[in-house]
Amino acid sequence: MTVFNSALTIQKSEKVLSIACTVAAIYLTLGCVEKLFEGNTKLSDEFELIPSPPGAHRSSGHAHQLGRNHAHTITNWQQEFGSIIRLKLNSKDYIFLSDTAAVKDLFEQQKFSQTKERDTVVSASDDKWEKIRKLYNADPLFGIDDILKNEADQCINKLIEGTERMKNVVPLCFTRLYAINVILTSKLGIPGVTTIKDPLYKEIVKTVVTNLQPFWETQKTHSDSHTFCSFLKTAFEKKQDSKQLYESNATTLSGRLISAARRSQQDNFIRRLDTYKLKVSIAESDIQMFLNRIMTHGVENIAVAISWTYAILCCHPEVQTRVALEIDCFCIKHNRLPNFEDQRELPYYVAFQKECMRFRPPEYFTEPRQASTNFIYKNYIISKGTTIVVNIHAMHNNERIFPEPERFMPERFFSNRNKKAAVDQHVFGWGRLKCPSIEMAEKMVFYAVTRLIAKCIIEPQGLKGTTEYPSLEVNQRGSSAAPAAFQIRIVNRESVLDC
Repeated sequence: MTVFNSALTIQKSEKVLSIACTVAAIYLTLGCVEKLFEGNTKLSDEFELIPSPPGAHRSSGHAHQLGRNHAHTITNWQQEFGSIIRLKLNSKDYIFLSDTAAVKDLFEQQKFSQTKERDTVVSASDDKWEKIRKLYNADPLFGIDDILKNEADQCINKLIEGTERMKNVVPLCFTRLYAINVILTSKLGIPGVTTIKDPLYKEIVKTVVTNLQPFWETQKTHSDSHTFCSFLKTAFEKKQDSKQLYESNATTLSGRLISAARRSQQDNFIRRLDTYKLKVSIAESDIQMFLNRIMTHGVENIAVAISWTYAILCCHPEVQTRVALEIDCFCIKHNRLPNFEDQRELPYYVAFQKECMRFRPPEYFTEPRQASTNFIYKNYIISKGTTIVVNIHAMHNNERIFPEPERFMPERFFSNRNKKAAVDQHVFGWGRLKCPSIEMAEKMVFYAVTRLIAKCIIEPQGLKGTTEYPSLEVNQRGSSAAPAAFQIRIVNRESVLDC
């Protein structure tokens, strides 16, 4: 019996030892795989480390090398080291992409999340996010185009009146007014603001431009590279108290706008979302943060894009004349101003607007995303949680696709010969990651430009008998690519219509 017990004990010990060895082997294997995805170990010649420029500082990484024009610096690095590179900015690693095929492969096939707003606003599933996008994109019952045309006409009239009164105008002030009013009226169902002196206008601009994107306004003690890193930090890192801040502060601008939308008798995004949120878990703080994001991108990006268009038309009078002639021909033929759906009959305008977006996009970088799972792309290992940024500046200045990218040439989009260029426009995103209301954004630009050119001429500002054309230099802050401050003159011309 003693011998039997001893044998049984030995068998049990051997089983335990075998199990322990198996567990240890599994643990060791998993540890190696985890290290592989962390990029700390190279287990096979099949995989490579993502290229990274030399000279990274131990603490600041590449931040001290970015300089004033950080988009140009990163673009130069990508031209030298490849379309996918890894940068260390302060204490965090980022991957920058500039290849169209890679962007589509990664963002349309792999699962990515938007690290701050996306995780907070829609933390449950992509289905919920898609539903919110559909609710936001749903046109009001009385029609979005009528709102856009009316607001565009009011913006144009204010530009004309400002020119007559002050001799010159700053277009960005009025294009912001236009964008703000479109969102207030079409999405929230509440009245817009009447002038750029309106307290609500000033509060929205301050909140959107300054508070939500603090990298646009930098103290003199901050370097431009620090500004860009602040942008990335703000965009990527979750603030633990962000939801608590929104929940505790019921008097925030977004909170007041949401309350006004709920009191409105008109159909609007907030009222539709209130009906939907009963079915799924959407907190009030989620709605406020989503509205903040929409206000930020819906106001500033559109306002900047239209301002760039006006500046380019002023600096290229021959292009302005050609665009005006095409619009006049349409008006004579149809006895009305063109609608957004009429772009097939405005081929030069379409080419011109695409070139404006390529030449001077409102942003140089897309909103950062995080990989939601470990995966392998080609021979690169990308781990879960990796932050990804698309470099629009590099994509729009790719000489293989856009010869002489520093030149403004609408002709590059004028024919179907350059089909590659025709699809390489990523200002408003693409695929599942496109702007929640990309069609409305394109319509806003269309009506603000075509309706102005149909009745006005854009002239350089006049100062004491001299003329000064807008600078096409970029006032770069963070991802923003806004124009340097400029003034122009919006002057009535003889129109072919009584409009």
